[in-house]
Amino acid sequence: MSLPLISWSVGHTCIYLIGDETSSTQPIPLFIRSGDALVMTGPSRGYWHGVPRIFKNTFPVELKSKVAESLWNFNPASDDDNDYDDNKEKFGGKGDVPEFVIDFITDSRLNMNVRY
Repeated sequence: MSLPLISWSVGHTCIYLIGDETSSTQPIPLFIRSGDALVMTGPSRGYWHGVPRIFKNTFPVELKSKVAESLWNFNPASDDDNDYDDNKEKFGGKGDVPEFVIDFITDSRLNMNVRY
């Protein structure tokens, strides 16, 4: 685990706690805001960590509709697999972001990790 782990956050501000190899050490609290990236290398990749608190109503307004649209239109399947698009038709189809996706974005934060 000598290569870095990169974590990128989008959405609400949160408190992120990071400790050490065990949960017996007092963790260090960090504020993580939308757009922040955290890079962990070496032993820190295995450190105890968690998000005990998300602050509601801190999602950047200018990102909300863009993130919702990106999530809704993302297709993890190959071009040959139409199941994903067929299922989306039940909720209004590509391009029409349903209210439940907007609600999810409004109440959530997203964290994307890259592990080497």
